[in-house]
Amino acid sequence: MDQAASLRAWALEKARNAQQEGEPRAAESDNRKLVVAGLETASPGETDRVHGRLQAWEAQGAAWVGQSRDWLVIPLGLSATSIDRAQCGGRHWALWIDNDIRAFDKGYRGLKLINSLGGPRQILALHEPGIRRKGLLDNLITVATAYFGIQLVALAN
Repeated sequence: MDQAASLRAWALEKARNAQQEGEPRAAESDNRKLVVAGLETASPGETDRVHGRLQAWEAQGAAWVGQSRDWLVIPLGLSATSIDRAQCGGRHWALWIDNDIRAFDKGYRGLKLINSLGGPRQILALHEPGIRRKGLLDNLITVATAYFGIQLVALAN
């Protein structure tokens, strides 16, 4: 066996072992970053809420989710700067929408932040289950489109 063949065999074995151990490959992990505007911290309580929504969609058979715990949640607080944006590096973005009296204001500020930082034009609406589409979500979807040119995608609870 020549040296190149043994290196290929070693690399193939390492990739198999990583898959069996559940380690995402580099390209796969880059694809599994979710920047969440309006999520203030990376504390377990905050990121668990996001993973909870992903788990619900995974359980409903949403193939795009894959394994919900494989997603790296990157919080982007409402006071973030362009430096924070550069450090995010996520391809997928979402807006966290609370269910309190200030929910619309925080959602609007999150959309404004995403727009000012040059974020993507299509983002996912993340929220606790039970928020009705009619009302808060519809209003934020309208504002996102009309004022920021962003498509805010709200999936079924």
